[in-house]
Amino acid sequence: MANINYKIINNSTLELAEDAKVGDIIDLTKEIKVDVSLIKDKIVAEVKNKTIVECEKNKQLAIEKAIAEEKNKFTEEANNLRIEIASLKNENKSNTDKLAIEKKNVEFEVSQKFNNQISELNSKIKEIEFVKNSELEKKEFIYQQKLNESKIEVKSQIEQLQQTIKEKEAKINELSNVNKWTQFQNWETYTDGGLEEYCYNYYLNHIQKFWPQIKFEKDNVILNEDGNKSASGTKGDFILKEEDNDGFTFSISFEMKNEKTNSKTTKKIEEHYSQANNNRNKKNCKYSVIVTTLEPSKDFTIRKVDKHENMYIVRPEFFENIIVQLRESELNAFEKNKALMEEACKLRSERSDITDFYTKINKFGDIWFKRCSGAKTAYGDAIKHIDKAITELQAVRDSLTESGEKLDQSIVDFDALSITKLSRKNPTVKSLLTPKDKKE
Repeated sequence: MANINYKIINNSTLELAEDAKVGDIIDLTKEIKVDVSLIKDKIVAEVKNKTIVECEKNKQLAIEKAIAEEKNKFTEEANNLRIEIASLKNENKSNTDKLAIEKKNVEFEVSQKFNNQISELNSKIKEIEFVKNSELEKKEFIYQQKLNESKIEVKSQIEQLQQTIKEKEAKINELSNVNKWTQFQNWETYTDGGLEEYCYNYYLNHIQKFWPQIKFEKDNVILNEDGNKSASGTKGDFILKEEDNDGFTFSISFEMKNEKTNSKTTKKIEEHYSQANNNRNKKNCKYSVIVTTLEPSKDFTIRKVDKHENMYIVRPEFFENIIVQLRESELNAFEKNKALMEEACKLRSERSDITDFYTKINKFGDIWFKRCSGAKTAYGDAIKHIDKAITELQAVRDSLTESGEKLDQSIVDFDALSITKLSRKNPTVKSLLTPKDKKE
């Protein structure tokens, strides 16, 4: 193997200086200086071009692989999301149906229970009102009947008493006709002071022994026209009073009037009526009695004065009779009134018990209705909450449906994604992604 001599014609041509054969060597570095920069640049350019093409290919493969992986991952997530959306839709529908059924059941149950309680309470109220009205009507009828019977009985007793008084007066008058003139002579012996003394002694010796609770006292209090104490005015002669612990009161204002027949100041009995009635009113007495010997020619023993309320005139010897008769009449009336008051109190007590019973019933009804109203309000609030929950679930359902639709559209858009579309109208990215050989 020989080393062949040569000379360089130009940058691209060598000229051999001797014959050469296969296997001979041209040594460019020993004999002459050769500019290898052009060769080096060309080799570097070739290597660079091959490296860029290979890198671009690798880059393209990496991008496509990453896009494929992301696409697969996105598709998997989209499928999972579709499954979850379908599950939520089914669950939402199930919950909505369940809430609707529960709502109907609650409405029916509450309505039925409320109506049953209302019907039951109305039935009880009607029954109680019927019993109440029947009992009240019956008791009022019995009370009115007893009251009428008592009035009739009292009226009958008064009439009997008046009849007895008339009969006694007739007998007394019959006896008095025999001794009229003798009595008249006896009456002449009385002065006003003597008549007062006679009545007071009679009280001490007879009345006080039988009825020690009866007080018969001298009237020493002078009252004016206004009923106040005064140095001048009028007063009676005696006041008789009786009181007990049961509330019975009995009082008489007495006037003693007696004059001699030859007196120049002789008066008629009726001239003393007004003063006697005035004294009775001022001293708060029930009855007024004038014990008198005036007008002996008038034939009476005990007589009622019709011109004035509860006023009687009586002869001295019938002093005790008038007290006994008026006391018996007042006591009978008191007993009857007491019985009526007891009966009335009993009826009022029974009425109060019935009223209290109905008050409790009404109170119970008010509380019951209040509770029912509260339950109804709570029921309405529960229904509102159920409706609100249904509305919210429907909104969630709509939102999920919208999300599913958007997800489907995103998958379609992702499937249509490519490098060409991404680099459209972007020359920088397009130049980076385009291989060099394609550019040339």
